Amino acid sequence: MVSCVTDLIQSCLRYFEKRERFSLCSNGSDDSLIYPKHNPIRVQPTGRLHQKERSNREKSERCKYHEEHISQLRSAASNHEVEIKQLEEDNKLLQERCSSLEENIRKLCSDASNYKVRIKQCEEDKKLLQDKCYSHEEHISKLYSDANNYKVKNIQLEEHKKLLQDKVDVLYLNASKSIAKSGHLENTNDKYSNTRLAERFDGKVKDSWLDICDLLNDVLTEWERVQALSRIIKNISTKCTEKADTDIQGITCSSEVDEMEMNTLMDIRRRCGQTESKMEAVVKEMADSVWSTEDVLIITEANPTEETIQSLRNFIHDVIKICWLMAISQPPLMLNFEVEGTMYTPHVKERFTEYSTEDAVESNYKPGTILLVVWPSVEKRNQSGFLKKGEVIVKP
Repeated sequence: MVSCVTDLIQSCLRYFEKRERFSLCSNGSDDSLIYPKHNPIRVQPTGRLHQKERSNREKSERCKYHEEHISQLRSAASNHEVEIKQLEEDNKLLQERCSSLEENIRKLCSDASNYKVRIKQCEEDKKLLQDKCYSHEEHISKLYSDANNYKVKNIQLEEHKKLLQDKVDVLYLNASKSIAKSGHLENTNDKYSNTRLAERFDGKVKDSWLDICDLLNDVLTEWERVQALSRIIKNISTKCTEKADTDIQGITCSSEVDEMEMNTLMDIRRRCGQTESKMEAVVKEMADSVWSTEDVLIITEANPTEETIQSLRNFIHDVIKICWLMAISQPPLMLNFEVEGTMYTPHVKERFTEYSTEDAVESNYKPGTILLVVWPSVEKRNQSGFLKKGEVIVKP
């Protein structure tokens, strides 16, 4: 009986190891395993049975361990499937990037080929440029050599020029002295020549006159401002002429002098009067007396601003200097105010232009009469000609 049980257990174990379902046969072919009829009951030792049971338990535990391990493997396999899917997607992206990189590599290879062609062309151009540079260097070297030769020639020419200039200066000096002594010719190289004095009066001094007219535009009528400024210029011109004549008369009053001697005296007066110290002394002497005149008072009372007063002082100083230089020039110059009250004849038109006033000027003079010299003409004192035209107001 025990043997039958043992055989039954072993049969169960075999099925279990094969992982098959154990079942008894219905035809009773295996009944002998359960119900043996002719086999006597065999007694087996208990130790052997325990050993079998331990073995069975160990096998059962191993089976359980294997089942757990299989479950873990299945779970790991599931995770690996997810990873494999992710890797497949990454692989697809990498393949696309590889394709893009391959395309870029092909393009770069094409560009490299083009660059090689260009580099080759550049090398050829470089060689041509180097050849040109060598040629230019040779030409430059030749030019340097020529320049050195020209420098030597230039030094020689400068020395020769200096000698000629010294001779020319001597000639000019002698000519200037002769011109000054003659009293009829003008030395155009002199900064105080008659031509330059006339240009200075009609330029810089007239600009100052226009500035003062603008400052007085709102406080005096047009007739009042041009009349006051005209009288100031006339007064200064008269004073300067009188002073220049007095200086000569102080020398010639004691004895008679001929024309040559007079021209020499006038030349001396001119050179002495053109010094800065002499001109400053003349300005200082005349400025105070001019500043106290009625015409200056009219202007300063009408517009007593600092700008107007300073502009008027500068204008008076400039007029004194230019009138003094004109009075002592050789031949002497004058500012012509003598046409006031005369008719505006064709002869006068040659030296004066008509000044157009903004408003009509009321006067009892007959039409065509010169009412005022707004700006005097610059003329030679001996009446042999004029250098700059003036402006006059004519009765319409």
